[in-house]
Amino acid sequence: MARPVWSNHEPLGPQSTADNRGRPVLVRPFLRAGEHAPHFRLLDQHGHMVTLNALLAKGAVVLRFCRHDGTAPCFRELDALIAIHAEIDRRSATLAAIAAQPLDPHSYAFPLLTDRGGRVAQTYGLTYKAPRVERSPATSEGHHNNLKQPHGAGSAPATYVIDREGGVALAFIDLDGSSRLEPDQILMALECLGSRTKPEARNPR
Repeated sequence: MARPVWSNHEPLGPQSTADNRGRPVLVRPFLRAGEHAPHFRLLDQHGHMVTLNALLAKGAVVLRFCRHDGTAPCFRELDALIAIHAEIDRRSATLAAIAAQPLDPHSYAFPLLTDRGGRVAQTYGLTYKAPRVERSPATSEGHHNNLKQPHGAGSAPATYVIDREGGVALAFIDLDGSSRLEPDQILMALECLGSRTKPEARNPR
């Protein structure tokens, strides 16, 4: 069975910084479905080193790049991941979240990885620059707060489903914070990957 491949954005040129409507866009093409996920090595919330290869050794990986600014939307995003963590685990996959700042561990059972400086996000093509906002100071401040990047640059939230060979099966980029990949779409991608490997499991060589 063919690997499911889907991305929600068209590739962008490496020199692009904003579209003609003043929206932020990525400064380089982001990692798309069908490509190979870059390796990473990051510390989790318990101070343990975690690598993508180690996660993939257990099966498929759902990788969520989060905006983390300590606000209510940030924690709602993490709570949404908690809600589907058990379903992801039931499909023999691993959920992991990545943010540029340390995440408060609380009771999260999945790895919360700190990407200081956004270096891993950059390798996935998620770095962007926001356009200048020609508005009143108060309106401009509200606009930049919505983008969660105070200095005109940041890392776009994104969700990747990566198969155990390291191939990206699904890529969803939430550049302006206006949408989010539905949990059912994540689980469907994992079901597709699971069905692709089941025949091999039933007929081992």
